[in-house]
Amino acid sequence: MKKLASLALMGLMLSAPAMATEEFMVSKIKNLLVTSDGRFGNCMVELYVSPSSKLASCKAGWVSFSCSGTFAAKSDAKGMMDMAQLAFLLEKEVNIGVDDSKLHNGFCLSTYIAILQ
Repeated sequence: MKKLASLALMGLMLSAPAMATEEFMVSKIKNLLVTSDGRFGNCMVELYVSPSSKLASCKAGWVSFSCSGTFAAKSDAKGMMDMAQLAFLLEKEVNIGVDDSKLHNGFCLSTYIAILQ
């Protein structure tokens, strides 16, 4: 009985799905992108520090704020894009959170942004 329980537990551990990850990184913003056709979540930014350096499942360079409303409220996404634009114009670094469980055309979602001094 003990062996059966151990085997069942091992089976559950091995079959558990991979957990999504959120990573935080510090970078300046290299480029801004806004679309109206739904691609890339309608708005995204390119970072000097690529999100793929921390999360291999993210495409290189860019993160989406999901201005389309797919993964975030449109107002929240627009507010994050506004902060990104301000950081870009002021050439400030941002602390940005990147989530690899929600993708727009392979690009990871940003769930957090803070402008640094």
